[in-house]
Amino acid sequence: TYTRSGSVITKHRVGAWSGSLAKVADPSKSVPWTHDADFTSTYDVQSKCMTRDGSAKNTVGDTSFGRTVSGFKVCGSRAACPSSGELELDRKDGAVKVTITFLGGQDVEITGPRGNTVERRLTCIAQ
Repeated sequence: TYTRSGSVITKHRVGAWSGSLAKVADPSKSVPWTHDADFTSTYDVQSKCMTRDGSAKNTVGDTSFGRTVSGFKVCGSRAACPSSGELELDRKDGAVKVTITFLGGQDVEITGPRGNTVERRLTCIAQ
C-alpha cells in the first residue's frame, strides 16, 4: 500500500508465498520454499530522506535465512551514505547472525557470527 501525508510518501509491503524448487541434481525432485516479508519505507520529497524498517524470512527445505532492517535512513542522492540503521542477516533461525550497523558517513561496523567486530568504510558520498 502507498499513502501520502504532506511531503512524506509511505510504502508498506507485505508478502507471503510458498512453492517448491527443483533440485539441481535431480530436477524431478523438489524442496519446499516459503517466503514471508513485511517492510515499511518512507520518502520525504522535501528533505529527500528515505527510511526503511522491516524483515523477511525464507525457508528452503530445512534451511532458513532472513534479514531485518531497522532505523535505516539515508538523505540526498542515491550515492549518499546512510546516516543510521542496522541490517541483520541470519541463518538457521537466528543461530548464525551477521549485523551491519551504519554509523553515519562512510563508517559501518560489522559484527560476525562469533561476536567479532570490524569497522569498514562504504563507497558513498558523506553528507
